[in-house]
Amino acid sequence: MAEVTFGGKTYALKQFHFHAPSEHAIDGKRTAMEAHFVHAAPEGGLLVAGVFMVPGAANAAFFTVMAAAPRTAGDKTPAAPLDPAAFLPSARGTYRYEGSLTSPPCSEIVDWNVFAAPIQVTQADIDAFRAIFPMNARPLQAVNRRFLLRLNGGQCAPMGCPKAAVVEGDCPLWGH
Repeated sequence: MAEVTFGGKTYALKQFHFHAPSEHAIDGKRTAMEAHFVHAAPEGGLLVAGVFMVPGAANAAFFTVMAAAPRTAGDKTPAAPLDPAAFLPSARGTYRYEGSLTSPPCSEIVDWNVFAAPIQVTQADIDAFRAIFPMNARPLQAVNRRFLLRLNGGQCAPMGCPKAAVVEGDCPLWGH
């Protein structure tokens, strides 16, 4: 995930961050957290991979991040080595859409790829994150006129339909 190719463009990983609760919802339900891996193409454009995070088994990568995390917002701490692949769920189905950054200036320049399946992290690690950032997610946004693609392990299909298609309207990713 440090470098990805999408739509004929190559994107390099520039940064990652976390939100509590998640900034996306499936059927109106947010998860405890969401990881965002922000990639940029040299010629312009952003691709963000989003990964839902739910309480459960330990995730060594997130434990490492939280062990190195500052204890208050704004503090600086040396970056710990990170393997972004350690944050990916085993099921590779995704939701894809063109949207905006979730923090100012909220520019509409992002190719979003949100994994449908979550990863598990311990409740203690979620609590440690929330002790620093009690709520750092923007409100859920309406789907408006965006098209949402559901990719099931590499095959494009709307919400589990067998044929590849684009969907608009009721949107399970946002819950609207």
